[in-house]
This record gives sequence, C-alpha cells and structure tokens, in this order.
Amino acid sequence: YENCIGTSSKQKTGYMKYDMKRAFEEGYTEFLFDTVDPTHVFICTGFTWVDGCETRDEECEIMNHTGPLHMCKIAQKYNCKPIWFSTDYVFDGLNGPYEEDALTAPLNKYGNAKKFGEVNILKNVEDALIIRTNMVFGPDPSKKNFVWQVLTHSITCGPNDQFGTPVYSKDIAIACKKLININATGIVHISGNEFVSREEFVKKIQGLFKIKRVIEFKQTNEINKKREVATRPLKAGLVNKRVFELIDWQPLLIEDALIDWLL
Repeated sequence: YENCIGTSSKQKTGYMKYDMKRAFEEGYTEFLFDTVDPTHVFICTGFTWVDGCETRDEECEIMNHTGPLHMCKIAQKYNCKPIWFSTDYVFDGLNGPYEEDALTAPLNKYGNAKKFGEVNILKNVEDALIIRTNMVFGPDPSKKNFVWQVLTHSITCGPNDQFGTPVYSKDIAIACKKLININATGIVHISGNEFVSREEFVKKIQGLFKIKRVIEFKQTNEINKKREVATRPLKAGLVNKRVFELIDWQPLLIEDALIDWLL
C-alpha cells in the first residue's frame, strides 16, 4: 500500500530499523515516531516461536506483551492509532472456533503473554484495535509459514488433531484497511471461514500443486512425547463475527487464496 513505511529489527533496504527488544530504551521508540510522523502504526512483530517462549520468558514478554503495550502508549501520545496483532492461542482449544467475546484461557506462555497484551492495551489505550488471526499464509520472504513448509518439503510429520481457520495475508491487509477507515476499536477477528485440521490444510495444498510426497500425520501427544514442547490448543480457530458487522469483506477460500498467491 502507498504511504506505508516498514520496519525491521535487521538492516534491510527499504525498511527503517526498529527492534522491539529495545523498545524501552530512552527515546528509542519516540525517535521512530518523530521520524515517520505516522497516523497509524501496525504492530506485527512478535516472538512467535511457541516452544521457545516456554524457556525464553523475558523475550516472550517484551515481544508479545510489554513492548507492544509500550508502543501503543507512545502512539497515543503522538495522536497515532495503534493496531496490534494477536492470536487464537489466547484460547484453550476445547470449543473452537471462537468469537471475540469468548473466554480466554491460554495453555502456554506465548498465549498467556498475548492475553495480557490484549488486556493491558485495551485498558490503557482507548482507540487501539487488536486483530486476532491464526494460521496465516501468503507471501513471505523468509518462507517460514506453513504453506511454504509444505511446498519446500520441510515437513515430514504433522498433527491431525490441531484445527484452525487459515487466512490469507492479503485478505488480512484488505480487512485492516477497511477497519481503520471506520476507526474500528477493540478486538476483531480476521480469519478464514473454513475450519480445517492441519492434515486437511496440507491435503488442499498438495492437491492443488499435485504434490505426491507423503507426510505422516499423528495426534499431537504422539508427536510431542519425545521432546519438551509447549501445549497447543487443539480445536482453536476464529469466527469472523465483528468484522462482518463492521465492514463489507469476505476472505477467499483456501484454494482460491493459494491460486491468487502462487498460480
């Protein structure tokens, strides 16, 4: 989109350097706002390695809770609207997919940090918009999202009992632009409409791209029994309730999104 400036914790051409881990250094975050003078700030960064969050507590907190909260507070001082991205991992995965007002009950430190990020941002920054997403796929220079892992054959085994509502990153961007145009606030879910397991998602990808490589699927507890990992919500995912009430928007079906992106 026009009139957007991206940031990166690493030095990259076309990006301003900003490292959320340094958010609390005196004047560091303020310098970003002084330089750019933004009307809106989209806080997309986070420490999303769920297993790593279990042992790297400080990084988990600053990247997923206190750092984004600090940036939202600074944005408020600059009369800039903050938009922060959260996750379906704030839920326990027993009764998904979930609407915005469902009770949060995270099962791991990543989800817990995100939960308290939501609570404290809403408490302290009146006009903040929090977008919950899950299973995001789409253009990714680092090729780390789930679809890329399937296409590059980096997945050999996956869970068949983890469910979600995959969403195309382009659809998230379209919805976000419409939401900020009406100055939406509070928590809004932006997700796909298809509630599928990881196995079903893989089969859609393989079917479209005619990939014959076999991926083994097991229950999560079988995959994890030999290693220490964070507990995952199994039947999570999100319901697009508020977003449909607020704007005219529909996410693409998974196959249509993959075609739009890659074919």
